[in-house]
Amino acid sequence: MRKTKSSHLPVESLPVESQRARILEAAKKYLLQGGPEAVVLRTVAQSLSMHHSNVQYYFRTRHDLLVAIFDQEARKYTDDVRRAILAAPKGKARAAALIDTIIALMRGPDTALWRLIVGTLDHNPDLAAVHRRQVYEHADVLMTQLTEIFPGLPPPRRRRLMTVIQTVIGGLAVQFAHAAAGSAESRRIETDIRDALNQLVAVECQGSL
Repeated sequence: MRKTKSSHLPVESLPVESQRARILEAAKKYLLQGGPEAVVLRTVAQSLSMHHSNVQYYFRTRHDLLVAIFDQEARKYTDDVRRAILAAPKGKARAAALIDTIIALMRGPDTALWRLIVGTLDHNPDLAAVHRRQVYEHADVLMTQLTEIFPGLPPPRRRRLMTVIQTVIGGLAVQFAHAAAGSAESRRIETDIRDALNQLVAVECQGSL
C-alpha cells in the first residue's frame, strides 16, 4: 500500500523561530496546568515529537524556558494594550478604550501566568527582572496615552492617574482569579471598577482637554 505524504511538517524541520514558538506554546500549557514544576524539557520535547537535545538547543534549562515564557507574555500584554488603544477614537473615547482594554486583558486566561510569576519573584531574580520591565513598559504606554488624551493635564497628575489605574487593575486581576469567569460576582466587580476608573478620569481631567 502506497504511503501518503503528510501535510504536516515535523517540528524539527520548521524554521528556527517557528520551532521556538512551538516549544514555548507547549511549555506554557504545562505551566498553566501544573505550575513551574510541571515544565520539564524532556516532556515538552516528547509532546512535540522532538529530541530532548533539540529543545535544549533553544532553552538549555527549565529556568531559561520559564523566563522566555514570561518574557513573551509580558511583551504580548504591552503590545495588545498599545494596539487596542491606538485603534480607538481620540479624546475621551480613547480614555474609555484604555480602561476597557486593560480590563478585558485582565479577564483573559493568560493572566494566570502573571499570578504564577508573582509567586516566584522573591526567589527568581531573572523572572523579577522580566516583571519589572513589564511594569515599566506598561507605565510608559499608559503615560504616552494619557498625554495624548489629556495634553493639558500636568505631568504629576498624569503620573498619579497612571499609578492609580495600574494599582486598581492589578487588584482586579486578583479578584478575577477568585471569581468564576462570567459569574454575576465577576460582572459586578468589573462594572464597579470600570465605573470608578471612568469617574476618576473625568474628575482628574476635567477641563484638561
